[in-house]
This record gives sequence, structure tokens and C-alpha cells, in this order.
Amino acid sequence: MTAQHKDIRRRLLALLFAGNAFTSTMIVAAATVTSLAGESLSGSARFAGLPATVGVLGTAVAASALSQLSYKWGRRRTFVLGAVLAGLGATIAAVSLWIGSFVLLIVGLFIMGPGRAINQLARFAAGDMHADDRRVSAISLIVWAATIGSVLGPRLIARAGAVAEALGIQALAGPFLMAAVGYAMAAFYYFAFLRPDPMELAVVESDGPIDVERRPIREVVRLPAIKLALAALMASQFVMVFVMVISPVHMRANGHNLDAIGWVMMAHTLGMFAVAPITGIAIRRWGTRRVIVAATVVLFVASLVAMTATTADMKTLVVALFLIGLGWNLGFVSGSTVIQEELELRDRVSIQGVGDTLTALAGAVGAFTTGFVIDWWQYRGVGVVGLVVSLVPLIAVSRNRATSRSDDRTGVTSSSGR
Repeated sequence: MTAQHKDIRRRLLALLFAGNAFTSTMIVAAATVTSLAGESLSGSARFAGLPATVGVLGTAVAASALSQLSYKWGRRRTFVLGAVLAGLGATIAAVSLWIGSFVLLIVGLFIMGPGRAINQLARFAAGDMHADDRRVSAISLIVWAATIGSVLGPRLIARAGAVAEALGIQALAGPFLMAAVGYAMAAFYYFAFLRPDPMELAVVESDGPIDVERRPIREVVRLPAIKLALAALMASQFVMVFVMVISPVHMRANGHNLDAIGWVMMAHTLGMFAVAPITGIAIRRWGTRRVIVAATVVLFVASLVAMTATTADMKTLVVALFLIGLGWNLGFVSGSTVIQEELELRDRVSIQGVGDTLTALAGAVGAFTTGFVIDWWQYRGVGVVGLVVSLVPLIAVSRNRATSRSDDRTGVTSSSGR
């Protein structure tokens, strides 16, 4: 690697960091009020999670499509497209609250999906530019960038709501208006500054050209290490979305205002993103498998705490939602690292989209079902479901351990088996 390539790599990493920090602010602000908007327009807590469900489905569809487009177009044009679509979706969501249309809200949230998809693909764009010994650090740094959004997003909700009310629209439309403007700015940012394309540097850094024939995706997802990664990603996403989406509705039903909800969501998103560099250090020291086990333990404990927040006590919810975010971070970063370390670039680009799609689908199931669970079994039931699903990765860990032992006997090593 030449000194020039190192300088370009650092600059692109900084650009991806700044882009993720900014777009995360839009994502967190909009996500905080999505279930509240759903309940307001549908008139039922049962359907409060439906807009978030459709939004996650939009992310699932976009993740796979944009990953494939990255292979053909490169990251820059793909990110611009994702930001433009997200801005359009946010505009539609804001209009839905203006005219009182639940259907239009759902349409807007679906079109916003590509915004979250490019936010997630950015970690892979950063990882692809680095050799194995620096890849986990690059991924962790991009995930950590969302810490900025996790602080700013919830804190801007009340102000954005005030702007919306000044325009004659209900306050819940404010965060969507902010997201519409923000994504338009992000599209220009990626178009103007994300040069050269990160994918070009990924080709330079890889051991071979990117156009080498790829293995079928079905073959790749059957690899034990990839099964482990997907289990960690999907279980973490399900539990996080399942608890997070309905918590604002639970809080509002117990008398909390938007400002209080914002504080709890800030604690949650801080848990999701702030510890990412520490997670990266833990992975390098103890291996991905042990960190995935840690994710399971944290999510299990968080679900237990959530079970006690039946009256929406704010301190209890802050602890529960922070731990939910922390457990998600451990599972998300370690699962992403397994995908990056176990596959060559030719297979990695394809599975990145598949992994994010499956992860988003797990979140969609969580978002859709959580409203029914709280309606039937109250908030305690939400904690119980989270507790059960949090244990799923342990099955994959045990199977991966057995595979690793078999590999050790034949002289094969695996980073996920550490």
C-alpha cells in the first residue's frame, strides 16, 4: 500500500464517519416518534408498530438492492440514491401527519428505508478499505459515529416539533421535516465529497480483483461462521426493535411527554453506538464468539429489567433501554466482523446485502408484533419475548464451537471460533 492510498483511505473513512453521524441524527429523531405517529393516526396501540415495520421492510428491500448496486455503481452513487429516496419518504411522512393519513405514513416510512440501509452499508464500505488487522476498528468507528446522532436526534425532537406547530402541522411531523431536509443535504454531501469511490480502494486493498466469479449466496450462508453472524445480527435486531418501538407508546400512555421520551431514547441509542470502539477492542482481544455470548447475556438482563417497568418508571426504562442498546451493539458489531473476516471481497459484497436484509426482516417482525404483545400482555410481555429471543444466538455459538473443534483437528482456523 502506498502512502497516497493510506491518505485517501483516512480521508474516506473520515467522510463516512461524518456522513453516518449526520444521517443517524435523522434516523434516530424520526424513529423516536414513528410509533407515536402510528398510534395517533391509526387510533390504536396495536398498530403503533406497523409504520416502523414497513420502514424496516423498506430497509430490508433497499439493503439487498443497494448492496448489489454498490457492486455495479460503487458506493458513492449508491449512497446518493439512498439519501434522495429517504428524503422523499420523510417528506411524505410529514405530509401524512398534516392531512391525517395513516396509509400515507406507511408509504413514507417504506421509502425512507434506503436511508437506514446506506447508514448500515457504510460500515462495510469502511471495512472493505482496510486489511484484516484494521477492519474491525474501521467497522467500530463507523458504528460509533451514530453516537452523535443518538445524542442530537432525541434532543432535537421538541424543537423540530415546535417548528412543525408553527407551520400549522402537529408536532410529530417535525422530526420528519427535519429528516427530509437532512437527507437532501446528505445526498449532496456524498455526491460532492465521497471521491474516489470507496469501492475502488477496496479493490486495491483486496487480494484479487472484485470481478472474480462469486460463490452462490446459498453456499455462503450455509457456512457455520456466517450462520453464527446472521444469528447474532438477527436476534440482536429483533430484541432491540421489539422493545424500542413500543417503549415511547408505553411511556406516553403513562403520562410522559416528548421530552421525557427523548431522554430515554437518547440513553437507548447511546447504548447502541457509544461503546462501539470498546466492542472492537473486545473482539480483537477475546474473539467474536465470546462477544456474541456477551451480547446474549446483556440482552437477557435488559429484558428482565424491562419486565419490571410496568408503570413506565423513567429510571427503570433508562437502564433497560440502555442495556438493550448495548446488547444490540455487541451483537451487531461482532456479527458484522464475522462477515468481514470470514469471506473474501468477491463473496463479501453479496452477503453484506443479504445479511442486512435478513437483519432488517427480523426487525420488521419485531416492530409488527410488539404492538399486539403490549395490547395482550402489557409491557411485561414485551420483556418476556425479548428474554426468550435473546437466547437464540447461543444455539449458533454452540454449533460454531463444535465446527471449530473439528477444524482444529484438521488444521483449519477461524476468527469466529476464538
